[in-house]
Amino acid sequence: MNTKQLSKWLVDAALFTGFIAAFFLDVTGLDLHQWIGIAAGTIATYHFITHWNWVSAVTRRFFGQMSNKSRLYYLIDAAILLGFFTIVGTGLVISTWLNLAVASAGAWQTVHIVASIVTLLITVLKIGLHWRWIVTVAKGFFSRPAPSQTKRVPMQPAGGALLLNRRGFLGVMGLVGVTSAFALNNAVKSLHLGQVGEPIPISQVDSQAETTTSSTSDVADSAQAVITSQSTASPSATAATAMLQSTPTSTVPVATATAVSAQSQVTSTCSVRCPRGCSYPGHCRRYVDADGNNRCDLGECV
Repeated sequence: MNTKQLSKWLVDAALFTGFIAAFFLDVTGLDLHQWIGIAAGTIATYHFITHWNWVSAVTRRFFGQMSNKSRLYYLIDAAILLGFFTIVGTGLVISTWLNLAVASAGAWQTVHIVASIVTLLITVLKIGLHWRWIVTVAKGFFSRPAPSQTKRVPMQPAGGALLLNRRGFLGVMGLVGVTSAFALNNAVKSLHLGQVGEPIPISQVDSQAETTTSSTSDVADSAQAVITSQSTASPSATAATAMLQSTPTSTVPVATATAVSAQSQVTSTCSVRCPRGCSYPGHCRRYVDADGNNRCDLGECV
C-alpha cells in the first residue's frame, strides 16, 4: 500500500475528527475545547505545508491552462484554510488563556461560531468530492490482502461495480453527514442561546448610584419639609410633629445604606466582565470556574 497516501488519509481523518469534537463543548469542556482548537490548527498548517507543491503549481497556472476541476479544488481548499485561520484567530481572542480585554466579546464569539459552521459545510463538500479516494485508501488500510489465486477471476459486471460505488459513497457521506449534522445543531444552538454579554460599563454603575443617591436625598428633604410645616402651622401639632420626626429616622437610613452600598461598588475596583451569571458550562463557550464555586469566573466581581 502507498505509505504517502495512507499518511495523508490519517492526517485528514485526524483533522476532521478533531474539528467535529470541537463543536461539542458540553462534552469536552472549555479547556479541552481550546486544546483541540490548537491541535486542529497545527494539523491544518501541516496539511497545507505537505501540499505546498500542488498549491504553488495551481496558483501559477490558475488563470492559464488548467482544468476547471483543479480550480474548484483550489478554491475549496483556500476557503477551508481561510476558515481555519479565522476560527483559530477568533478563538485566541476570546480564549481564557490570553484573557484579552476585548471591546465586544459577543461579536468575536459570533464570528467564531459562524466561521466554524461555514468551514464545516465546505469541508463536507470537499469530502463528497474526494469520496472515491477516501474509500480506496480505507479499503487498502483496513482490509487484509487477499491470498494469491491461481484460477482466473471472472470479470465483475458493470452493475456490481456501480452498486459498490453507491455503497461506498453512501457509507462515507452517511457517516460524515450524521456527525456533521449533530455538530451543526450544537453550533446553531449556541447562536440562539445568545452570545457572551458585554462588560458592564462603569459609567452605567455611576449613573445608577447617582440616581439612588438623589432619590434618597429627595425623600429626606420631603420628610424635613413636612416636619417644618407641621411645627410652624400650630402649636397644637406637637404630637403630629413628633410622629413625623420619627418616620424619617426609620426610613432614611435604609435608603442611605443602599446609596452607600452603591457608592462602595463604584469606588471599589470591582468589574464584571460577563453579566450572564452562568452557574454551569454549556450555555457559554467562555465558561471557566477556576475557584471551584460552581459559578463562571467572568461573572464574578473582580
